[in-house]
Amino acid sequence: MNAVIFTRTSWNKIIRELARDSSRIILFPAGLNQVQKNLELIARGENRILNNIHRLPENMVCLWSFQESDQSMLPENFFNNRLPETILKDYRGYIAGIGIGSESAIGYMAGYLRCPDGEVKPLSSIYINGPELIEISFRQETPSIIQDSELWSRTIGALGGEDTWSRITRIPFCIVGAGRSGSMMAKSLVKLGVKKLWLTDFDTIEKHNLDSMEMVVKKDLGRKKVDVLKDYLDLLPAHPSINVVPESIMSFKALRAVKESRIITCTVDNDAARIGAVFLSAIYSKIFLDVGTGVFIDNSEQRQMGSSVRLILPGQGCLLCMGGISDMDRAREIILGKGDTREVNRDWRLERSGSVASLNQIGVNLGIRLLEDLAAGRVSSSTFLQVEYNNNGIPSINSRTFDENNSRCPLCRLSGKGDEALGMLQEVLF
Repeated sequence: MNAVIFTRTSWNKIIRELARDSSRIILFPAGLNQVQKNLELIARGENRILNNIHRLPENMVCLWSFQESDQSMLPENFFNNRLPETILKDYRGYIAGIGIGSESAIGYMAGYLRCPDGEVKPLSSIYINGPELIEISFRQETPSIIQDSELWSRTIGALGGEDTWSRITRIPFCIVGAGRSGSMMAKSLVKLGVKKLWLTDFDTIEKHNLDSMEMVVKKDLGRKKVDVLKDYLDLLPAHPSINVVPESIMSFKALRAVKESRIITCTVDNDAARIGAVFLSAIYSKIFLDVGTGVFIDNSEQRQMGSSVRLILPGQGCLLCMGGISDMDRAREIILGKGDTREVNRDWRLERSGSVASLNQIGVNLGIRLLEDLAAGRVSSSTFLQVEYNNNGIPSINSRTFDENNSRCPLCRLSGKGDEALGMLQEVLF
């Protein structure tokens, strides 16, 4: 399967520009996300007009208009009739070409992938990461039928119909961190109807996990968290497909989990793991949801409680732009091998006063609500929510939105670079 990834902002700009001048060929540099025989081209950066390009990128996505009578949309003519012969003769990268119907062909699309050896293959899908979680499929598929619609009827009704529910539940998720918040996230997503889920966490069940972590009992002590969660989730009536990675997010197996997912949720209490997760999400242009909670004692012996929820849409900022990392120095040391990467024996008492399930639930549920409204089109920007309790126990929520990448941010600059950027984490750390 071959696909192309766009941000919603880029896609909207393409449609406007082709409507103004249907003779244009619009070009994007492209990052690659290759997993076995599957290839995604990630349209990144600002779009350009082909005639104005002096140096072509290593891989690219090209878009143009076509009319109903235009035979150049046939696979054997698709690239030859649109791109100059000099480009096709000498170009050694991947080219994804997308034709968008105009005039009498409005509503029709065609898409193909030209490989470095000149072979032309059909595109399977276009994914537009943003409001409504749009997927445009080029495959001939029979309409999906909801199995046991009564099971999901109340959720479907609350979300506004089957379309919204289907958009979020058909997407593969990767959950990074399977502790308190991670177990709540996994259970909530499966009960929402999500069909495919990756769980990544190297840690095992300890006694202090038994009080509030979902789906664990005393006999699970010493077992891998992800294995325990999978055993429970497999019993739920949704029958999801669940893959587990009992390893660090920086491992090769976890890399595959991120590459095959479209939404990454991060529920870790380790900033090194958080950096790893957001780095991979950014370079592969994934939607990223980070949930963090904390209970601390300030200098006046007052108990401070709160939660931060950050939903990051590709092309609209990153975690470093939206609140950053609480202990970047420590995360840097761990990632560079100067600290214990796993921190298995770390005593949580050295960092915070504890954690409480009610606070974890608030953060997780706010995050899932953002995802639900993203699927419905009500959320259209990267969003940062901060929940804080005052000294009288009354909560307040502050919110901020972000609409574009920061050109001075090292992580934003790597957005969408794909496989090429895997060795560039140090550029983010310094």
